[in-house]
Amino acid sequence: MIEVIKHNDLSDAEAAVYDRQIRLWGLDSQKRLRHASVLLVTMNGFSGEIAKNIILAGVKSVTFLDHRNSVQEDIHTQFLIDSDQIGKNKAVTWLKKAHKLNPLVNIKADTDNVDDKEDSFFGEFDIVCVTGCTITQMKRINRICRDYDVKFFAGDVWGSFGYTFADLNTHELEEDLYGQVSPSCAIVGGIMAQEIIKTIAQNGRPHNNLFVFNPVTMIGQVLKLH
Repeated sequence: MIEVIKHNDLSDAEAAVYDRQIRLWGLDSQKRLRHASVLLVTMNGFSGEIAKNIILAGVKSVTFLDHRNSVQEDIHTQFLIDSDQIGKNKAVTWLKKAHKLNPLVNIKADTDNVDDKEDSFFGEFDIVCVTGCTITQMKRINRICRDYDVKFFAGDVWGSFGYTFADLNTHELEEDLYGQVSPSCAIVGGIMAQEIIKTIAQNGRPHNNLFVFNPVTMIGQVLKLH
């Protein structure tokens, strides 16, 4: 685990930084954001967009969890990685640029394999957001989140197609592994981050509960799964 910076309370300086969004959703909502800890599982173009938005929004902390090393293809989809970071752990390579987005957020990198994490690890967070995970991994983490009363988000982007999912009871899907297209990462990642922020801030009606994006029609749609 690598820790970059710690801040606990909403100071006058933070109030100045977040002035515009405080005017948008109110001080109480910003305080909720400022006390929220978020875990992002798997570093890719999609989760990079999520990270950017929630870090800029001013959550208390964000932890990046990924045991893999970066490869050349990551440069084309992940703006949080520098070209000289190829071959290094994916979570660690995100720290520098992520910290620059908002130095007031406590940002950490965890290089463990998600499968090696004990249940209690996930209980340390307010929000757990997983991408690039298998059905088995998502089911396990979702079950743990329910046991620990932690909000669970899942989503992914395959090529130009993507989805976000939240507050599951049971969840199954079929997925094929495609390269991620950056514009779709930006759109679907922005939606996921928006839903995370609304959930923490308790401001705004959340999607209920599946969002899918179709790049052919350029239309996003919210569907309710029972």
